[in-house]
Amino acid sequence: MEEKIVVWDTTTGQKVGNLGGDAYDTILLAINPAGTLLATRDLQGRAMVWDYEKGKVLLRVPGSEHVDTVTFTPDGTRLITGAFDYRNDRIGVGPVKVWDYRSGKVLKTFPANGVK
Repeated sequence: MEEKIVVWDTTTGQKVGNLGGDAYDTILLAINPAGTLLATRDLQGRAMVWDYEKGKVLLRVPGSEHVDTVTFTPDGTRLITGAFDYRNDRIGVGPVKVWDYRSGKVLKTFPANGVK
């Protein structure tokens, strides 16, 4: 059995899309305000934005970016990713990045703010 995420319309009970392949180890997801896109985070800390009706990945956050959480901006036009800072003996919050998921570019970075 192929593992995947299936998206259902809760009003009609109809299946409206699915994410296969790269979605098999997803542990966190967020839906944009329009209900048309999903952002996922997997066990390895990779993030993606999906057009779930087409089953198509619109953005793969680059492999060097470890992500702990994902969400969309309130207007749904940007992806926000956040990560813990695990450097040396410090653990803290950051960095938080705002992405244009259409171009794959980081628009704003809020740097890590580690604490001892």
